[in-house]
Amino acid sequence: MLDYVLPIAACLYALLQLAKDWEKHQTTVRRVAAFVLVLLLGIGSAINTHLSKQKAEMLQEKLTSVEEELQKTQKALGPGPKAELNFSFSPFQKTSPPELVTEKTLPLNADGSVHIEFSIVNTTDVDAVDTEINLQVCNGCKYAKEPDGFSKLPGLMNNQRYLFIPDLLARLAYKTLSVEVVPPPSEQSFLVGIEYRCHTCIIAKEPSAGTVHISRP
Repeated sequence: MLDYVLPIAACLYALLQLAKDWEKHQTTVRRVAAFVLVLLLGIGSAINTHLSKQKAEMLQEKLTSVEEELQKTQKALGPGPKAELNFSFSPFQKTSPPELVTEKTLPLNADGSVHIEFSIVNTTDVDAVDTEINLQVCNGCKYAKEPDGFSKLPGLMNNQRYLFIPDLLARLAYKTLSVEVVPPPSEQSFLVGIEYRCHTCIIAKEPSAGTVHISRP
């Protein structure tokens, strides 16, 4: 509100001056023109102040957004503990620490596929922020159908699918996911796992994976 005090005060002062010199304006046209001009200047100043205030607020919002992103980057690059994510077959014991399941015997379906249920577990005390997951199955494996929630992005290998998780909080697991995998006919077992990156995560040297043992009819 204080931002509008100056233009309002200037307008009032101009009106007072106009009233003082009213008789000097000898015609009604001149008087009306002077009065309208003062009003227009006052209104224009108020509008200009309002627009300037809006632009300043928008700029502040952008600066706040940039600052938040910078803080995320600083947190990721700075020293201190980082998040680590792990693949686990579902179900698993959600104890502290969780008892992850990295081996599972599963049946081969009539169509040659194996139904796999799994989760992504944050085993650390650090939140995983803006996490990108690449699901990966064995080189000779195929997807019987596209797994729900995952995408086949350009540049990924045929055995990889992409998933984005905004935040995976400390000591929590993501929801149970599933995938239908068709392994090579001669294989008795195969690997399935994840590679990941996030603002607050370690850079894992190897994928976090589990082994599926095939139970054939």
